[in-house]
Amino acid sequence: MPGYLTAVISTNVNEGAVEGAIEGAIKGVTEGVKNRLIALITKTYATPGIKSIELQEIFNVSERTILSDVKKLDRYLEYKGNKKTSGYFFKDAVKQLVHREKA
Repeated sequence: MPGYLTAVISTNVNEGAVEGAIEGAIKGVTEGVKNRLIALITKTYATPGIKSIELQEIFNVSERTILSDVKKLDRYLEYKGNKKTSGYFFKDAVKQLVHREKA
């Protein structure tokens, strides 16, 4: 498991629940991409409003890669805000699902 995934998963989110929830988005991708998508979801849960540049630094990938990953996860994440306060957030329905899984 890549180091960034280990660090991100330590945020009290059940990795199995995340993987199950995003199964459609991770179907057919490599193990490395799957791990990054799970970590991206987990990091966004732990840090609502996280910016693309922060994700690029965490995962050591290009902006293009982050945008591609977020596009795969568009059922779960949304981009909100203006230039100064924008970032990625969970969609409300996903927040409810994650809270149910933790209970």
